[in-house]
Amino acid sequence: MQYTDQIMNLFLRVFACRSATVHEEAMLAIGALAYATGPNFAKYMPDFYKYLEMGLQNFEEYQVCVVTV
Repeated sequence: MQYTDQIMNLFLRVFACRSATVHEEAMLAIGALAYATGPNFAKYMPDFYKYLEMGLQNFEEYQVCVVTV
């Protein structure tokens, strides 16, 4: 848990890349991090929310949307 802030920061930086596959992998990894941190994950939501919303709205990239949900 001591490296959670650094890990989450790196995952958020991945979204600067324009690859749906990379975004999908980041979403899966963030999901695992959210599960591991439990309620403590709430502190990352303000920064993560815009990427979460983007993934949900990206219905043309079906797999990204499915992974986001």
